[in-house]
Amino acid sequence: MDRFRIRSSGLYALLPHDPDHLNEVLSIEGLIASGPRLFDFLEPWIDQLAGRFKYGKLQPSAEKPWGVRGPTERLTRSSPVVLCRYMHPAKRPPAALATPDFDEKLDLTTTCYPNNKSNVHVPLSIEEGLYLTGWINSEPAGQAIASCASSTTIGPTTLHRLPIPRFDSDDPIHIRIVEMTRAAQGGATIDEQQLTALVIESIQQ
Repeated sequence: MDRFRIRSSGLYALLPHDPDHLNEVLSIEGLIASGPRLFDFLEPWIDQLAGRFKYGKLQPSAEKPWGVRGPTERLTRSSPVVLCRYMHPAKRPPAALATPDFDEKLDLTTTCYPNNKSNVHVPLSIEEGLYLTGWINSEPAGQAIASCASSTTIGPTTLHRLPIPRFDSDDPIHIRIVEMTRAAQGGATIDEQQLTALVIESIQQ
């Protein structure tokens, strides 16, 4: 994940959880019933998977050996998601918006997630997600984050301290931030000074 952009690695993660309730890990019997070919693939690794250390809510067991810990309650195929790195050497974590896109290999539309530890925010719309992404990637936000975070722990509390005004689709300043972020997402070079000015103006309103 880079600033404004998420690049697909082309890799996929297996998540043997209930597709309708992603926090629920499928049992061996459940996976045999719903995904027998996946069970055949994972069966040789059951003992190793079940023997993993317990961590937080992740409790690998002989009955449910393949649980994956993460923000599974937020993972959907249809929602945009703002992602911001949890660690960064300069204490200025890049943010990017993941949006649903058609995956030819899976033959379905889904959201691609980067393979790194990230803070996750589910916006109400793509426009709100673009607004938040632009705001977090701005110079004022970067300075604020760097002043109160370490390079190894840039958690959600740090982001919550940012004085980001609630997104208003009728506010021309907010819409301009959205437009600039969309351009940057597409690979365009944006005017950083203009983005800074818009972010500052959004606070001063």
